[in-house]
Amino acid sequence: MRTRSIPHSSDAPEVAFSKRCSELFKEASELSTLCAVETALVIFSPEGKAFSFGHPSVDSVLNRLVNSGKPDSDSSQHAQDDDEATLEELTKKCSALLEELEAAQKRNDKLKEMLEEDQRRMNLLTRPLDELSIEELKMVTSIADELLEKVERKKELLVGSAAPAAISGGESDASVGDPTGETSSADVHGHNNGQDE
Repeated sequence: MRTRSIPHSSDAPEVAFSKRCSELFKEASELSTLCAVETALVIFSPEGKAFSFGHPSVDSVLNRLVNSGKPDSDSSQHAQDDDEATLEELTKKCSALLEELEAAQKRNDKLKEMLEEDQRRMNLLTRPLDELSIEELKMVTSIADELLEKVERKKELLVGSAAPAAISGGESDASVGDPTGETSSADVHGHNNGQDE
């Protein structure tokens, strides 16, 4: 800001003060708006009267200045609330992950048991029968029954799905007697005899 000399008169200092004071307040307001800062400006007139400007208010800026070494109770409470919310969210996520891990561990244990059981059964099936105990022979019989049941089910499925194909494939009756599909001369002969009559 440039300073200019003001003509001397009895009220010249008051006019100058009033003009400069409003300019300073305007500058402080622009500074707080443009730079997003908190500002406080206190000016005493030549008569000792105080004039002030503050953004957001003079009191809040002065309190912040006085308590600059101490944490702001509102902001520290807000930060503590945020920390507690974050901690609670992380605790929930951790619990969910632990549950998933525990479920995966149970699945892994179950798969291990199944694999060991299958391995034991395979070992029984590959050993000579005269080396097996009564209990092991009972297990082999049970395994054989299970396998036989599975084979029967598979056979039924295959036969069931093949039957419609055989019906749709057998359009002429001539090929029913002979698998090659050729009609024998005796059949043709008999057929002709039937026509002659």
